Amino acid sequence: MAKVNYKLFSINPIGLETISEFDSKTISNFSINSSFRPFEDKIELHLYGDDDVLISSVYDSKSYKFLQGSEIANSGKASEVSIDPIEDAIAQNFSLGGVKLVYNFLDNLYSYQQSGGEFFIEGISEDRTEVRLLTNQISEQAVLDATAAIEEDLQSDSFFNDFRLNVKNNDLLIGINIKVQKYRDFQSVVVKLYEPLPINTN
Repeated sequence: MAKVNYKLFSINPIGLETISEFDSKTISNFSINSSFRPFEDKIELHLYGDDDVLISSVYDSKSYKFLQGSEIANSGKASEVSIDPIEDAIAQNFSLGGVKLVYNFLDNLYSYQQSGGEFFIEGISEDRTEVRLLTNQISEQAVLDATAAIEEDLQSDSFFNDFRLNVKNNDLLIGINIKVQKYRDFQSVVVKLYEPLPINTN
């Protein structure tokens, strides 16, 4: 049986929305210490063909490993995570290569677990830069508390300037503002987006 030699190439992330060079000049740069929490954070894996068309997605990839000594003492967190794109491509039935893999390391700001904390889009503003979100997975008090924490972090100079709205299919849209708003008998979350919501998202 012939041996297959695999070659890995680093590419620019496909589908990653970024702040424009002009706008980035008005945002302060800072470094944060990040870590991976195995029972809270998760990894998405998206596979693309050579034509950059999305082939498939794994929304809760478990193929990562922790390097020896990467565990942060008494915290349940890891400072380093190991992934193997070749193994992942083979596991997704692309043993001959010719596929691009994109990994998203995610922390759901509305859930302390790897699942749950999901919203659905109830309304979109006319210019598509604001969306109203509702959920049936989180209590109203939890929505209020989590949103208030995000707002506080957005206003803090030592945390982050934006967050991502994950609408699946490797679309992580930049959110620049968030608030809770009473909608009918529910507490809705209104998100201001950096760029208009894509037409294929509703």
